[in-house]
Amino acid sequence: MNSSSFAAWGLLFVIGYISVLLMLWISIKHFGKNKPGWCPNRTSYTKAVVDPEMIRKNQFGFAERHAMKYFSMRTVYPASLHPPQKKMEVSYMGPMAYNKPILYIIASLHTTTRNNDAPWQETPIIFCMIPHGVLPMGLMAYPLFSCLFNSRLCRWTTAPIVLKIPIISNIVKAGGIIAAQQKTILDALTKKEHNVGVILDGVAGMFNDSDDDKDERGFVMNRKGIVKIALKAGVTIVPVYQFGVTSLWTILVDPFGIMEALSVWLNVSIVPFYGRWGWPLGPPRRKPMLLAFGDPIFHPKMSSDELKGEAGERVVNDHHKKLVDGFQRLFDTHKRSYGWGEKKLQLV
Repeated sequence: MNSSSFAAWGLLFVIGYISVLLMLWISIKHFGKNKPGWCPNRTSYTKAVVDPEMIRKNQFGFAERHAMKYFSMRTVYPASLHPPQKKMEVSYMGPMAYNKPILYIIASLHTTTRNNDAPWQETPIIFCMIPHGVLPMGLMAYPLFSCLFNSRLCRWTTAPIVLKIPIISNIVKAGGIIAAQQKTILDALTKKEHNVGVILDGVAGMFNDSDDDKDERGFVMNRKGIVKIALKAGVTIVPVYQFGVTSLWTILVDPFGIMEALSVWLNVSIVPFYGRWGWPLGPPRRKPMLLAFGDPIFHPKMSSDELKGEAGERVVNDHHKKLVDGFQRLFDTHKRSYGWGEKKLQLV
């Protein structure tokens, strides 16, 4: 391919990319016209990204409601995480109200006693979810993270570069998404007292492309920063595993792993993918998803000085091991009911 052909293809790509963004923006305006957060008016938009109640409404928009239906998304969580005022041990998420973020709990396994020992009711929660997949569709169940376990608004995180992309940044900010940076997360937990959601394996998890005959992978063994944040804020971490997300799209990578290494280094994916009907960059395959929540892991509040040295490192390692064990236990507990009885989870 000569330089002129390369330039022509590059120009076509840029034009196509901008066209897709504009079509997406027009669609958002149309389907969310009654939601001020999506309004291009700057006053309404500024209010939407700082007003918690406005963010809650934006988190339950057209795309979120229908994504949960599209994937027949179900949820399971342990008795230790159950809200104190309720008596269901495990519940599944059923149909959603169309205009309000109300969960209709339509099935339960059995009852349990009231949970009086629930420190996560008094402090914000960090939801650590894996795997990432091409897009972590499990976070579309916003009401679970902002309404069910406590009443705090959940702010999900993304790579800082995403918040600089035209149009896309407006959409994600209106949904309350913040940069995956330590200072930003700590401010959300301690100053605003919001819950925070983190896709723990990040860009590396996008390359966990799972077929029926492949094991799942979770890139969490070196992800100790979130544990340090939890200790500094004195908050609870809840491990979450989203079953099925790695089957929604198929990524196209080179056999040498160059694109994967470059994507991880840049902290943004540069690989193409395809989904339903073999459509490049198209919609996901319609497969059922299961969000499995683990036992909450409470972290005592510690100062930065206390986390220094060998003693602080031991504390971080101990709590990180609890988180890793929580992911493994989650997968082993629910994989058979999901239909993955022979699959294994490799934590790397």
